[in-house]
Amino acid sequence: MKTKTIEYSYPTSPNAKSFGFNDTGCWTVEYNYFNKIPEPVKAFEDIRDAVEFALNLPEKWNHCFLRFGLEHIKDEKLLNAIRLQSQ
Repeated sequence: MKTKTIEYSYPTSPNAKSFGFNDTGCWTVEYNYFNKIPEPVKAFEDIRDAVEFALNLPEKWNHCFLRFGLEHIKDEKLLNAIRLQSQ
């Protein structure tokens, strides 16, 4: 089963380097598969842009992101959109 998640990629990480954010780091929208390495889809400088992009993907949210990743999102409108989509 494929799920979606958002992860922070530090400037030295392979994801940040491959998306051109090796000076600043980035928020990476990724697909997760059971027992496989996550597949990065797109990267953003701002987490709000990453959330808005991910909200338009049809996959369900990864359960680990829903438990531990929401603390980085400060925009209540985006948080509510994620919560609605994950019901």
